[in-house]
Amino acid sequence: MIDLRSLRIVDYYQWAGCGRLAAKELGCNQSTVSRKWAEFQWLFAAASISEDLLFVDLERRVHQCWRFAKGVDLRVHMYLWINRLLKEHLPVAWTSNPLELSTTVAPALQLLGDRVIDALCAPYPMIAAVDRDRFALVPLYSTSLVLLARSECLLTKERGLSLRDVELATRPGALGFVPAEVGSCSAKVDQQIFSASGEVESRRDHRYWGTSLSSFNGLKVLDYSLSAPYAEFLVVLKEWQEHAQILSLLQAIGDGLGGRSSRFCESQQLSIHHCL
Repeated sequence: MIDLRSLRIVDYYQWAGCGRLAAKELGCNQSTVSRKWAEFQWLFAAASISEDLLFVDLERRVHQCWRFAKGVDLRVHMYLWINRLLKEHLPVAWTSNPLELSTTVAPALQLLGDRVIDALCAPYPMIAAVDRDRFALVPLYSTSLVLLARSECLLTKERGLSLRDVELATRPGALGFVPAEVGSCSAKVDQQIFSASGEVESRRDHRYWGTSLSSFNGLKVLDYSLSAPYAEFLVVLKEWQEHAQILSLLQAIGDGLGGRSSRFCESQQLSIHHCL
């Protein structure tokens, strides 16, 4: 058997992708995290050791059952825009990733499927093709997408912007806290809406796609209306969908959103401009 403490350290390291952050969340030394990770490298080194990987999977199943049964150390991954709102509202049984850790090194859905984490708040592009036989999707909220720019961008001080105003003054950019799947979708939609400008690229500010859910330091919403919806889901393994700890998490998310939800979008609307 793999002891609970050791696998907990390894799982946190896989989740955080950083020994420093894992140690901070676990309240231990970074050297302890590094040592435990080194001890378990042989379990993850090659696909040829399938029996060992199956053994780890079975251990993770046992440990996940323990977390749900005891109501401790349950792990939900939330991206920055929703994590900022909900982190302080989570039930005592649940912990979320630190704010400085938005995207993950390993795909978040893989971490969920491998039982490294227990729940995931996921934007629609991430789960459009998810295995519905394995994962349960619970709608959390819908809102509208907005365009963001750095505070120093002149367009942030103007009102009633036209499409041409945005094209001439900005160029598409990517935010580091946005998962790759969502960033790729936003980039495709951006190309379909905005034409490339003849201006020198380096002289123009970046524009970013975001949501109206919360604000970010250094970024402001441009006064330009996008006809693009956004929706987010809580994703869990189907076996836990009706568990009391999941229902408690959903209640806390609803309380944390505090009425920010709006009418939920149909999947056809979410597949905007056929980007998915």
